[in-house]
Amino acid sequence: MIKDEDNQGVLGLLTDMYSNDYAVDFILSERVNEDIISFEGLSDTESRCIVDFLGELVKTYLDMDAYIDTSYSFTEEFELIDHFNESSQRVKTGLEQEISNNDSEQYIKALTKLTSMCLSTVVFKNTTFKSANKSPVLREFLFFINMFSSDFMF
Repeated sequence: MIKDEDNQGVLGLLTDMYSNDYAVDFILSERVNEDIISFEGLSDTESRCIVDFLGELVKTYLDMDAYIDTSYSFTEEFELIDHFNESSQRVKTGLEQEISNNDSEQYIKALTKLTSMCLSTVVFKNTTFKSANKSPVLREFLFFINMFSSDFMF
């Protein structure tokens, strides 16, 4: 469990390597498998750490404001679906390159696990998500969930 003993706040915690280690450990745990991510019982800080970590992965390869602006220009549903698929593929390709260019065995395992998911369920039971809802990369986190979802959702 991540503790905020120094009252530095979530953003301060996320600058610590410990937060990335926590996120990698979370991904490698039984809380994440090929079709489920479970936030069940996580604290506000823990939930925010995971949302920020997954959101930052997407943000590295996708400018969300540009993605949304382009999405508004479409008049047909198939255009939006194609745009989503192209953007998703760009993020997935970036993550695959990151896997091949990284030296951290745990990070490689975590990214490999994430990129092989086909999500059907995200569990938020008994979770505090107030801070995560204010994450600057919440949209990217939601894109991540949709990108690896078994069912396409808007």
